[in-house]
Amino acid sequence: MRVPGGNLLALAARVIQQQPITWQAFVSRARNATGQYVNTYAAAVVIQGSFQPIDKKAYQQLGLDLAKNYATLYTSQVIRTVERDGSGDLLSYNGKLYQGTSAVDWTGQDGWGAYIVVEVDTP
Repeated sequence: MRVPGGNLLALAARVIQQQPITWQAFVSRARNATGQYVNTYAAAVVIQGSFQPIDKKAYQQLGLDLAKNYATLYTSQVIRTVERDGSGDLLSYNGKLYQGTSAVDWTGQDGWGAYIVVEVDTP
């Protein structure tokens, strides 16, 4: 098998069952009547991926906030992460809501990406 180009996620999915995750893509941000920014998201759709919690022991190494809960999502879907003037996409898994924060994007080379997501309050 060649790497990149061998699609490691597809290979892993043969032995590790993918999970259904509800995904809402960020669409836009606008100010409401009181001047606060309000995000708009697309209708929810179900995607497949491998959702893996991040061990708290790795938080410091990754520069993550110890007071929050993080996970890594491996999926072939391109997930938008938090950026200036924009919001990360929302993902629902196992009764909790998450937002994309950062990515290792292998979609161009291998057809998948690894996304760090953080648990957020329900809007």
